[in-house]
Amino acid sequence: RKVFDFCRGSVSALKSALSKVLPSGCTVANLYELPNGDVNVYLSINSVNAINELRDALLVDDLFDKNLAMKLKLPPKECLIRTNIALFLENYASVMMRFTKLTQHQRYHLNQIRGADAALLLAPAGSGKTFVAIQRMLEVLGS
Repeated sequence: RKVFDFCRGSVSALKSALSKVLPSGCTVANLYELPNGDVNVYLSINSVNAINELRDALLVDDLFDKNLAMKLKLPPKECLIRTNIALFLENYASVMMRFTKLTQHQRYHLNQIRGADAALLLAPAGSGKTFVAIQRMLEVLGS
């Protein structure tokens, strides 16, 4: 059966369930049903922390789909909720690059690597190492 069947065809019911499982800073921008019954959801993400929390919910905790199914009160084997992780990861880097304001942590490390001939940034995935490196390259190219 299709997701919208369980929502009684209500887009607002699905949006409501999503709003309860999405991290703070992530909101549903658009959603639509495909002919095969799949539902594509587009999100508005307003901070690096929000997308990193979403990334962790999808990849680390592996509970996002289960929590959404529970909020929708879906019968476990009748309707499968699954996030297209590959599509999420394809868009993750471009979304991260949208945020041009460095966090305090990133500013600190950017200041630490200024003037260095070489730098090695060690931090957990999604902490902004690539973003800091790109900011530094832009500084060097702009000088």
